[in-house]
Amino acid sequence: MYILVSTIQLISFFVIFTAVSRYSFSKWEYTGYSLAVVVMGQLFSYFVGVWGALSVFGLLIWISFRKEDRLTALGIFYAAYALVMNSFLGFLFADLIEWIIGFGFQGSTANLDYLVYLLTALSPPLLNAGILLLMGGYMDKVRKEEVERFSSVMLLPVTVLLLLVVVVVYVILTLVQGESSGNLLLEKLLYGMGMLILVAFGYFVFQYRHIQRKQLKKAKEEQLNQLQDYTSQLELLYDEIRGFRHDYVNILLTLESGIRAGDMDQVRLVFDQTVKPTGDRMQGNEHSLVKLKNLHVPEIKSILASKLLIAQRQGIDVRLEILLPIRCLRMDLIPFTRILSILIDNAVEAAMETHEQSLTVAIIQGERDQVWVIENSLEGDVDLSSIFNKDVSSKGSGRGTGLYTVRQILQDITYATLDTRVNGSTFVQSLSIREEG
Repeated sequence: MYILVSTIQLISFFVIFTAVSRYSFSKWEYTGYSLAVVVMGQLFSYFVGVWGALSVFGLLIWISFRKEDRLTALGIFYAAYALVMNSFLGFLFADLIEWIIGFGFQGSTANLDYLVYLLTALSPPLLNAGILLLMGGYMDKVRKEEVERFSSVMLLPVTVLLLLVVVVVYVILTLVQGESSGNLLLEKLLYGMGMLILVAFGYFVFQYRHIQRKQLKKAKEEQLNQLQDYTSQLELLYDEIRGFRHDYVNILLTLESGIRAGDMDQVRLVFDQTVKPTGDRMQGNEHSLVKLKNLHVPEIKSILASKLLIAQRQGIDVRLEILLPIRCLRMDLIPFTRILSILIDNAVEAAMETHEQSLTVAIIQGERDQVWVIENSLEGDVDLSSIFNKDVSSKGSGRGTGLYTVRQILQDITYATLDTRVNGSTFVQSLSIREEG
């Protein structure tokens, strides 16, 4: 019976780990990892008792490393969370389970201790599932990429505290095992450790919300500066159009004089020196920004205008297409602005390295989706199979985190997809956001 209970406890580690991490496992992976957890846990527990659970902690970190292709702060947190929740939930509800069994089997002469042990071993994954279900609305709003980005502030203190609690708890459990009866002081200490766990999670929630507010404030400040740049550009365009309107009458009078006199040389001269250059300027790419009038999301309009103005100042031929009014954004503002900024910045850098130096941004409003297309001129080959990997870049060491970040953000957003392709000498990125978003 002991082996059965301990096996269930070990499997509970892995079940809680998969629930909080939300990693996807094949049937073979799930079976293999569960077996590895049981074997390693039983083996180490035989030699070091309750401390054998720490071997499972290391194994869970290794599993996270395999799933992420790198060691992450989140992976360590998932392992620590599974270790703590599996150890604590059973302990916290053991007395309640024992009371329920005793009440339900009053008068029974059977030995019910094993039933209590069995239900106590089964309770952590079930209770954890209930906790995650209750927190489902909040968990869906937490972005893994944001948590990983600020892991030193959010995850590191929480993980260290959780591991400290585990060490203290196992010391207490080791002392309790050496006593013939339960020690009330030690039980109080265990409950105190449980309160520390709540404090750790409360700290995480507080820091996450605080960082979100700071990011939102910073984004609004950047949007205000970008909107000012956009307004300045519009004022320059307005002055140019007003100047053209001022000269328009004089140009017509000069043309009329030449036409009436039959002086085609004068007409041709006026056309070549005034009309044609003006027409070329009016068709220039700086006037394409006027199409931003169809984008009715101020935050995105300011960012897009700023990015495209910077690209123009670098000599890139910028084209913007927004045929239908865009009245809403079908994604949370912060993740979308990060994705848009990364894609346009990458497109500008790539276009600068080509002879054509062109950039096109198009926003297509469909009936059930919204598509943001970013195209840039391209020279040479692009390995589409590796550009989303971390530290993969043609720009040297320390680069290559942009598209990797985009992939991390989109992992949590099921209603958005990014299509990347090469079309001749053009590199195309299409972000599709479906209506359910």
